[in-house]
Amino acid sequence: MRGELEKQIRNRSFGSRVQFLGSVPHDVLLSYMAFADLFIMPSDEEGFTHVLLEAMALETPFVATDVGGVAEIVPPEALQYIVPSKNPHAFASALNRLLSLSTSEREQLVRANRTWVTRFDIEKVAARFLELVA
Repeated sequence: MRGELEKQIRNRSFGSRVQFLGSVPHDVLLSYMAFADLFIMPSDEEGFTHVLLEAMALETPFVATDVGGVAEIVPPEALQYIVPSKNPHAFASALNRLLSLSTSEREQLVRANRTWVTRFDIEKVAARFLELVA
């Protein structure tokens, strides 16, 4: 669908603001995510999605589909940006809400995400795991 998406972007005069990068090496990907205004994850299937943890740690707000464990790893403030999979209207609506946030609302969401993601720090997770198996 790339050709169709590129056509829609040109027709709506978004050409200078949207880029299709294709495959990007992981070590470079994080710098792109940190630079991005937002991250979208319209997946049909996920497990424990590290990419949303990375987005939160990089202070990049996101819209994602409710697949796998997505809803369980985001803070309550971000749940309104988790939408049912295969529902483009819900995804677009959440995307519009995110893009319409004021600067202070966006900063509040970013702070909530940044604080929340620390609970998934490797040392905290390892200690919790050891508690569970002990």
